Amino acid sequence: MIRTQWFSILFFLNLIFLSVNAQEDAPQPSAIFKAVFWDRFTSKNLSYAPWGNYEDNNATMVSLQVGFSTVSRPFVYYGSPPVKFFEKTYQTETSIDSSPSDNEKKELGDFSFEKTEGQTQHFLLLFLKQSNNQKFKIFPLPLSYKDLELGSFKSYSQCKENLYLAYGDQKQVLAPGKSVMFRCQTNEDMEKSKLRVFTRNGSKYEEVVTDYLTLNRDMRAYVFLSPYRNRIRIKRYFVDKIEEKNSLGFGMSPLEVQVQQNTDQNSSSNSLQPFTE
Repeated sequence: MIRTQWFSILFFLNLIFLSVNAQEDAPQPSAIFKAVFWDRFTSKNLSYAPWGNYEDNNATMVSLQVGFSTVSRPFVYYGSPPVKFFEKTYQTETSIDSSPSDNEKKELGDFSFEKTEGQTQHFLLLFLKQSNNQKFKIFPLPLSYKDLELGSFKSYSQCKENLYLAYGDQKQVLAPGKSVMFRCQTNEDMEKSKLRVFTRNGSKYEEVVTDYLTLNRDMRAYVFLSPYRNRIRIKRYFVDKIEEKNSLGFGMSPLEVQVQQNTDQNSSSNSLQPFTE
């Protein structure tokens, strides 16, 4: 009995040691993501397989909370595209034949990207509802520091006319369906952090919406300008520095390891004693 207990302890310690080493020598992820729902008041607890082995019965699955107002925690993906996202569905009625195993994963969406060996890609994934489909359409925004530098924000226009943007002393013309980038303002004057949006009617410019965007040099943001009824609505997503080792799913193995401790039917609840022959 004591021998069995000590072997169990050594086995658990070995698992901890392997887990620590796995984090130190973790393979390079194919991609690191953040996610957010585009539609207001949408929030879900999603899950995904960091290694993409969804069909394995004991595949490692990671839970991920995604909302609509702020972006999620970063999460890593080691597998091949596409990455798939699931929501757990539950039985609404109980029956003699039903069991907890009857709960199934409902696929909510997937995202394909071009995997490049030796490189980790970075994306912000926007989940958009589809009126005729329960699955979400996923729209990617690049999050590499080359595409969106620290201390900057990029504005996208979904309007049908040119918009004229002013941020501090920076001015840009934003065409329909295009994007422009601004640098952060490093001063305490709030007026310098005001994003002002204008439309043009002949020779006159009309200010249609304003918003304050305060960024430090460790932050970035995506800003969307969209028509909403008879006005323009601003939607913004702030993104901080992405630390790979602090991301969900980092260093996890492809399969869950289930350890079953063998117990002796005649064993008692006495505390462990040093192993002796």
